[in-house]
Amino acid sequence: MNTAVQDAATFSPEDQPAADVINFVEALRSRGLDVPESKARLVSRDGEHSIDLPDELYRVLVFAATNIAEGRAVTVAPIEKQLTTQEAAEFLGISRPTLIKFIDQGEIPCTKVGRHRKVRLGDLLDYQRRRAAIRRQALAEMVDIALEHDLYEATSGSAEGIR
Repeated sequence: MNTAVQDAATFSPEDQPAADVINFVEALRSRGLDVPESKARLVSRDGEHSIDLPDELYRVLVFAATNIAEGRAVTVAPIEKQLTTQEAAEFLGISRPTLIKFIDQGEIPCTKVGRHRKVRLGDLLDYQRRRAAIRRQALAEMVDIALEHDLYEATSGSAEGIR
């Protein structure tokens, strides 16, 4: 298998002229973002060659284009991709020692290749989803407490009234 296919690729809004991506997304929205009734086609720049785009690949394209048009970067990578601990830490935006701590605590699984630990990208994505769910739950609890104690009204005035 070609190793280039196994590598991740990140596409940021700066990589494409914003107007082109926004025009593409607006054209999709005007037709509805769902999979088109007839097959979407990928056409070469010169118009000489074209192929039918599988529905799933079309959805990936719509997802990527929509996010890029909204100013967010998009990374495409195979879920089974194995990362070094340094790559995994960078992916999560944490230090390598912190990642190792999470691995040792069993929060993130890893495999050992010789003396080196490898982390599956899919496991990192699962970890991110679990952490996001915990953050959402904590935020919901804080909102409930604030509502229960009428803190929104108590702090809606000037800062002088709070002291």
